[in-house]
Amino acid sequence: MPSPRVPKIPDKLALEPESVITVSSSQFGRSLALPASLNFPRIRQAAMMDRLQRFAAYAWAAPNTILGIILALILGRSTNQWVWVDGVLEISGPKLASWLNRPWGALSSITAITFGHTVLAQSREAHDFTRAHERIHVRQYERWGLAFIPAYLGASGYLWLRGRDCYRENPFEKEAYGSE
Repeated sequence: MPSPRVPKIPDKLALEPESVITVSSSQFGRSLALPASLNFPRIRQAAMMDRLQRFAAYAWAAPNTILGIILALILGRSTNQWVWVDGVLEISGPKLASWLNRPWGALSSITAITFGHTVLAQSREAHDFTRAHERIHVRQYERWGLAFIPAYLGASGYLWLRGRDCYRENPFEKEAYGSE
């Protein structure tokens, strides 16, 4: 009995832009272009769910994002640089740098701080240096929403009362430093 013939799959598929559906997966970090004529209801449904989840994450973190924007506006809106990077508003500037570069309890200064989808940093270089760490905090805001700041401060307060390092031993910071 002859073996079944397997069709050759092309390395690239050339299609007109309007006839292509692009499916991307943040879970696998890949994009896939499919012909629109193939009508994949599950893929479309998954893409719609992904968009809904992203919208819900932004909405859940929005009050904290607004807090970060308000702080940036108070601390020198005209001198701050506002840049949108991978879905996060990164703000830096001289007045912001002087506010962050002062003693903050257990910390001698703050290089960058996250509020929802807003990251305030001393400079653009500080954003580059802390981006991976701060993105973990963005994801934490997406999970915790309004409860993030009280939970973070509560964990730090508990550790401080126990005589421990209220910054480095904070579970939120441990997760963020674990990404580096």
